[in-house]
Amino acid sequence: MPNKYLLLADLCCIVLSFFITTWIRYGGITGDWAKYVYGTAFIFILLLYIAIYYAYDTYGGIFKRGFLEEFITVIKINSLLGAALSFLMFAFQEGETYSRIFFFNFLYA
Repeated sequence: MPNKYLLLADLCCIVLSFFITTWIRYGGITGDWAKYVYGTAFIFILLLYIAIYYAYDTYGGIFKRGFLEEFITVIKINSLLGAALSFLMFAFQEGETYSRIFFFNFLYA
């Protein structure tokens, strides 16, 4: 059960980070942001993160792992999430509105 709370905390952090970055980049959050700019990627990221959570049990042994093991796990999860998001954006032809910097920042953030 604590793993569900960790998933919820991660999803809340993803939502919060999207709103903060939108506010910083555009000076505010408008309805156009959700419809045209990053709304599709936002939904895909949330759904992909939940799918990765259930498929790979990312929180199994989280309190027993060391710093290096946790760092490697985070890199794997973010790489998988970035690759899956890139594939979905290509498959649904939504990628033309996003810059390559968006995807590179996502992988390294």
